[in-house]
Amino acid sequence: MIAWPSANTFVFHPILQVDEALMEIAGPQAYLMHCLPAERGVEVTDGAIEAPNSIVFPQAENRMHAQNAIMLHVLGA
Repeated sequence: MIAWPSANTFVFHPILQVDEALMEIAGPQAYLMHCLPAERGVEVTDGAIEAPNSIVFPQAENRMHAQNAIMLHVLGA
């Protein structure tokens, strides 16, 4: 059973970490996505982020372009 921390203390439970073994269980058609910044070694392992089926960096780049478009729209530019 997971013991959740109190509201003023955050502890990342190891069962929630994405690693290479979990991605292997997910299968060859699974992609790792993360909105970044990722706390390597806590949320996700280095190997999982750097794996061929990781689209973490393209996802972060796409988010940056979307955020820029929203800012331009809000500012009326």
